[in-house]
Amino acid sequence: MNLIEQSAVTIITGVLAAISVPNFLGLYNNYKLNNATTNIYWSLVEAQKKAQQHSKKCTLNLPEAPLSDQSVMTSSPADCLVSSYRQLSEGIVLKTDLENIIFSFRGLPTETGTIIVSLPKGTNEKRCVEIVDNLGLIQQGIYKNSNCQF
Repeated sequence: MNLIEQSAVTIITGVLAAISVPNFLGLYNNYKLNNATTNIYWSLVEAQKKAQQHSKKCTLNLPEAPLSDQSVMTSSPADCLVSSYRQLSEGIVLKTDLENIIFSFRGLPTETGTIIVSLPKGTNEKRCVEIVDNLGLIQQGIYKNSNCQF
């Protein structure tokens, strides 16, 4: 290859990289949001099921914001979650009025609420996990216009 061909290949490669990098960053951020939301959702479902199966109260403690790479969701007693804690993704922002989520021995939550999961910057995309009613219905969805849409 001569110099002109090498320059053309370099320019084309640079243009393709410039086009694709933002898309990959968006996909990665979307993955982090979905992963954190799913992790929170299944932790709630698991604690609810354990409370029902063992006829005992289960409490989930949400980590304080901002989340670091060491942020975990813990349970009390420890066997409410299989591994006694769930690690959450770094850089995720949780917004909720719930500090602890308590399920009675029947699997019923003591209060309802919404956990909003977002990234600190770069995207306006938000996800949510909501304990809908006192019967213990737990849903996850997309947070838009101050509502959790399922």
